[in-house]
Amino acid sequence: MSIYDNQQTRQELIVWMYSNKKVKQLQKYGFVYYISKKMKYAVLYTDIHEAEQVQRNLEKLHFVREVEVSPRQSMTTDYTGTFDAYVEKVKAAKNANAEQNEVEMH
Repeated sequence: MSIYDNQQTRQELIVWMYSNKKVKQLQKYGFVYYISKKMKYAVLYTDIHEAEQVQRNLEKLHFVREVEVSPRQSMTTDYTGTFDAYVEKVKAAKNANAEQNEVEMH
């Protein structure tokens, strides 16, 4: 069993803070994946079933400015169809270019 088998069971929260001093308190609410000291935000992963409750609890903390739910899970990550469409578009443009060059040569 891999750690990637349970990807859909966690929710990513973006926590914007007024100060980075109490960032360690975020560890109580989930796995702190990333902390930006310059922009004062943290990326936190929590269980998807507890995400709303954790979000409400985080918003009550005095050093937290805002908590956002990451849109990453709602995005599609299957790029095979997109890549195939891009390849077809490039081939069509290349063929059109070649035909145009033939017309100009004659």
